[in-house]
Amino acid sequence: MPGPPQNRSELKKKILIHDIAKHLDVSIATVSLVLNGKAKEKRISDALAERVLKYVAEVGYKPNQLAKSLRTGKTHVIGLMVEDIANAFFAKIAALIEKKALARGYRIIYCSTNNDVAQTRDLLAMFQERHVDGYALAVPPGVEAEVRALKPDFARLAALDYVGIIATAPGTNGVDFVSRFFAPRVGVPEDPVTGSAHSTLIPFWAEKLGKTELHARQISPRGGDLWCQLRGERVDISGYAVTYSVGEIRV
Repeated sequence: MPGPPQNRSELKKKILIHDIAKHLDVSIATVSLVLNGKAKEKRISDALAERVLKYVAEVGYKPNQLAKSLRTGKTHVIGLMVEDIANAFFAKIAALIEKKALARGYRIIYCSTNNDVAQTRDLLAMFQERHVDGYALAVPPGVEAEVRALKPDFARLAALDYVGIIATAPGTNGVDFVSRFFAPRVGVPEDPVTGSAHSTLIPFWAEKLGKTELHARQISPRGGDLWCQLRGERVDISGYAVTYSVGEIRV
């Protein structure tokens, strides 16, 4: 029975894009364009594109995802962080997110916080180190500062199939929950205080906190406080406002 390889020359050589280009006698750029689906855009003939793809399949070439992400600025990975991924409630949400993500060519990194603030911060740091394209988070109390410090990529958010994105976390010092709302797809990078978003947030936090009267704070740069109440299928929202316009309409 043969033993393990004695030196690196005995190991199977990893196929690189350079090797493919050399074998087919074409440029590395040509191979890259074909693999990234840009053959027609760059007027590469169908025959050449087919020859490249056929050889790639034959040798089992797999692109270096790290190099690709550095080149394109995208990893096609989303971080999903919840209290406990084994919990039936979060598992159902995770399945729905994964289905949507896979349909768009994204993969998911799953994490559980176990309601531990230090663990949550470590996981957020890991997401940042891996340059994931986005997060889906259900975070424990004590990470308000992390929500406040979020720096969204508005161009990517605008490309999503959603009007707006909400980031929320438990509040502190008498505030039940905090949030931020981003809607670059409709021309609003970040809304200061968003009533419609709180219509969704109030039922969520009322169930999670076991109370129907809530003090909310939107922690956008301008921000504001809201006093909320859940009344069955309706919500009451009140707060302070500033008069910005006075006019008269005649019909």
